[in-house]
Order: sequence, then C-alpha cells, then structure tokens
Amino acid sequence: KTGQPGTVEPLASRTGMERMVQELVAQGRESVVPGLMQSVGGGRMTSSVIYAALRQQDAVMAETLAVAQHVLGLLAGNLINILDPQMIVFGGGVTARLGERFVAPIRQVAYANLVNKQNSRQIKIVAGKLKDDAGVVGAAALARKYID
Repeated sequence: KTGQPGTVEPLASRTGMERMVQELVAQGRESVVPGLMQSVGGGRMTSSVIYAALRQQDAVMAETLAVAQHVLGLLAGNLINILDPQMIVFGGGVTARLGERFVAPIRQVAYANLVNKQNSRQIKIVAGKLKDDAGVVGAAALARKYID
C-alpha cells in the first residue's frame, strides 16, 4: 500500500484504483481491466485503460472510479469548509481523459458535504484546461512573478 492511513492517494490515484481493481478481481469479480492493462496500458492502469473499461461498461472499473470520485468529493468539500476557496481545479490524466464525466460526481459529493450551503454553488469545481502543460505553465508563472 502507498500513503498513510486516512489519506486520499491510496483510493483516488491511478495506483490506488489499480490496486482496488486487482483486489476485486482476486475476489472473483469479472473485469476487462487486467486485459486492457496488458493490451493498452503497458501493464499499468492508465487513463486510456480506465476510459476503455468504462466504454465497455466494466462494473469493476465503474465501482472503482466511483470510490475515487467520492473520496475526492469529500476532500474538495473539506477544502472548501476549511479554506473557503473560489475554485478547486482537478488535473491529471484521468481528468483530462474523462473531463466533466470525472468531475461532476466529485462536485456533487463536495456540495453535499459543505457546512455552509448558502451560495455553495458559487464555488467552482472544474477540470483543468492545461492538461499536461499545467506544471510547465505554473513554473513559468512562478518564475515570472519573481522576475518582475
């Protein structure tokens, strides 16, 4: 296992989702994911594997993704409760691949778990638009901040 108990990573990362799928398959559940990991993912859980499994209506992948989305929704709700941000942006390969299909359930769980529900819908929970360029753009913005 990775991460500490009570952390999000073991449940919501691709590694965590891969582990969850393997556990469900080991329990006897049928899934196309192991085969897709070999044929599409180079032996790993990738966003392409997740996307292909969902397109094939794989119940194990759908259940695993729903757990990850629920955990991320709780995280987003807690961040809003504690920090009161104007926006939360989700990034990464799965978000880039699935877009709103990935973020909408996260948003729903977050909003349902807010302490102060008044004007809660004004807090935006969105998929990042920069995709793989997010790190480079962020580094450039930070560098520019210190140069100016």
